[in-house]
Amino acid sequence: MAPVLEEDLFEKGDDVIIIDTVNHGGVDLKGQRARVALWDPAHKVWAVKLGSTGEVVGLKTEKLQKIRHITLDELDTEKWMTIPKSEQAGVDFPKGIEVQMDMESGEKRIRKVKTDAPAPSVTTLATVPQNAGSGGLATVPQ
Repeated sequence: MAPVLEEDLFEKGDDVIIIDTVNHGGVDLKGQRARVALWDPAHKVWAVKLGSTGEVVGLKTEKLQKIRHITLDELDTEKWMTIPKSEQAGVDFPKGIEVQMDMESGEKRIRKVKTDAPAPSVTTLATVPQNAGSGGLATVPQ
C-alpha cells in the first residue's frame, strides 16, 4: 500500500480543527475550527479559512485534524456510540440525538432519539457522583 501524500489528506471544503499551538497575530489558534481552501505546494501548507474571523492562514498538516460529522444514519435508537473525551473536539453531533456524559471521565455516549417519542433536539444525560445527592443521571436539555 502506497503512503498517503500530504496533499491528499484533505479536500477543499473539509472542516478541520486546529489541534496544536499556532500563534497568529498574537492569538493562539489551537481549538479553533476552519475550512480547507487549498493545498499550497510551494510552501507545503494548507490554506484554511478560520471560522471565527474568516481570515485565511497557512497551516502545516500536523496542526490540523479533519472534523468527523456524525449523521443520524450512523446511530441506533438502542445501542450507544462511545466518543472518548480525547476525540470530542473533532466531532460534530447532529440534531435528534441523546447524549450521556460521564462526569468523571468526560466520555460521551450518543444514540438517535426514538421517533415515536417526542424529545428535544439534543438531551444531555450526565452521570452525577453518588455524593452529589442524586446518585443517578441528570438530564440537561440543550
